Amino acid sequence: MKQAALFLLLAVNLSGACKNSQDNGQTTTHYFRTKLDHFDADNAATFEFRYMSNDAHYKPGRPIFVYVGGPWPMYSYYIENGHFYDIAVRERGWLFANEHRFYGDSIPNGDLSTDNLKFLTVEQALEDLAELIRHLKGKVVCDENVKVILMGAGYGGTVATYMRKQYPELVDGVWISSGRVEARLNFKEYAVLIGEMILKYGDQICYERIKTAYREAEIELAAGFNRNISEMFKTCETIQTSLDEQTFFYSVTQKIQFEILAQQTVESTKLICDSLNNSKELTNLQRLAEWVRNNTQDQDCNPYDFETSLTNLRDVDIGNDENKLWGKRQLAYQSCTEFGWFLTTDALDQPFGHRVDMEYFYNYCAAIFGGWLTPEVINDGIRRTNERFGGQNQDITNVLFVNGGLDPMRNISITEYHEKESDAIVISEYFSSADMGSISDQDSPELMKAKLRIEEFVQRWIN
Repeated sequence: MKQAALFLLLAVNLSGACKNSQDNGQTTTHYFRTKLDHFDADNAATFEFRYMSNDAHYKPGRPIFVYVGGPWPMYSYYIENGHFYDIAVRERGWLFANEHRFYGDSIPNGDLSTDNLKFLTVEQALEDLAELIRHLKGKVVCDENVKVILMGAGYGGTVATYMRKQYPELVDGVWISSGRVEARLNFKEYAVLIGEMILKYGDQICYERIKTAYREAEIELAAGFNRNISEMFKTCETIQTSLDEQTFFYSVTQKIQFEILAQQTVESTKLICDSLNNSKELTNLQRLAEWVRNNTQDQDCNPYDFETSLTNLRDVDIGNDENKLWGKRQLAYQSCTEFGWFLTTDALDQPFGHRVDMEYFYNYCAAIFGGWLTPEVINDGIRRTNERFGGQNQDITNVLFVNGGLDPMRNISITEYHEKESDAIVISEYFSSADMGSISDQDSPELMKAKLRIEEFVQRWIN
């Protein structure tokens, strides 16, 4: 009974009562109801999205700090740990985190059908967040003049940036960590930047081995030795069509790039190159195939043909881990309709062959979501996003863009910026979001300087 009474008290507090003292100092989860379609006055449908609250260190009159949700389930980590949390504690702020519509448990109408996903847009998400901030200011903190600081990472940084642009009266400052601010159809530069990492942290021999392996695979497939390639790379189905071949090259490239970036350390590149350089009795293609097999041993086979690769992306079930935990169908929809970020191999100065072009991704989008997604529709959606929100040509104030010098996504972020009360920081020898961790004795001087600079800007926005 006591636990039930406490839950009721917390629910009442966050739904309408003003904050005059601390609760029990625990992070609590809540639901906020808003319109399904903020832009159709005739559509009365609503849904609930989750948000979290941590008021353990709050003092009335101090700021609100909101960790902006991205394409993942909401977790409490960054309102209980990390540099954003530490700054909020020192400023005696109240921390919140929101869950982006259609991710985690905040999915309207119970499925991820294409008809339902039409309500998944960044503009709808901005309205959700604006409504939540108004609610927090008016009904929770009960201070319409309270300062509001946002922090977003990756696509969450995209939302945070656009939020400051669209609602400067609601948001006083934004820290963007590795934020993707520009929609880009053909993100061919990504492969170039990964190639540069292989050259710098692996070696020239490794780079050439990868490049030659792709060329050997292209020659084998052109000669009709598809079954041989399929057996070498343990594919679930024999590679047959041109789309299968493109899927194969895209999948192998994704595997290499993932292994280089996943651990956020240059040692990963060295390990890959050591493996490729040490198999002395094999051709370069055989070396690459052996590396792929060794790094996919947890799978019975590799879904490197077109149809098999789309199986999970076509699944509309919200319980599918690919959707619930990783948001893959949802993010694919946003890529196809708003942002692009398609990782082609169109650039000349990269080692991953040249078979993955925009035609592959046009087919990919249409195969997952329907033929209505024509190249013209996809191109127009990406163009409209940049026209609406500015891409890399921002003119907003009170923003701080922080990127890692080893993060290839920096190419669609902002690395130089000179507006009022704003800046851009590139931390040269780091990957994505190194700035989000608490200040530590293990930080390099450059990383420490960046974190102190972040706190300095937040204090300026508040004061």
